[in-house]
Amino acid sequence: MWVPLVRSSAVSKYNTPHTDESGESREIVIATCLAGKDSGKTTMHLTPKEEKEYNEGMARLAEMD
Repeated sequence: MWVPLVRSSAVSKYNTPHTDESGESREIVIATCLAGKDSGKTTMHLTPKEEKEYNEGMARLAEMD
């Protein structure tokens, strides 16, 4: 089954570099797709605080049965 790649044009603070009280954000790759000409990656810009919250949430999901 072929699913076309959809690029979001939604504006989000996670799409671009930003800062908060914990410091500057960095671009983090959260997914990759290896599909020839449709290959790509999904990234988010997270500050240290946001990255900690994201990692804690992913860890909780991983613990679920």
